[in-house]
Amino acid sequence: MKLYSDYRMGSLTKDQYISELEITTKRIAEIDQCIPEIENEIEEARKKIEEAGAKQAELNDIAALQSFDKNVLYKIIDKVYVYGGGRIEIIWKMDDIFFVGDKSKVIDVNEKKDE
Repeated sequence: MKLYSDYRMGSLTKDQYISELEITTKRIAEIDQCIPEIENEIEEARKKIEEAGAKQAELNDIAALQSFDKNVLYKIIDKVYVYGGGRIEIIWKMDDIFFVGDKSKVIDVNEKKDE
């Protein structure tokens, strides 16, 4: 509309108006093609945010527990291997924040803890 107004007021020649109109039309078409892709990215981001919120709520519930029951353990532990000599290996269902990328933790119950 601005281009047409400028043309009608004499600020642009007919050739300038046509040239600018073509450039603007092409740019609008490019932007229109990007919109669905950006909308998909927004939807994916919303889903990830919702999933992260649900996981955070679940972790908050688990962290607030004073004792574990069977249902809670099923939520956080995938497998437990018990070996001889007091050695236990736990495979977590989620990443352990202290062992990034490693979902298993080996515990030797015979090791002395520093207190």
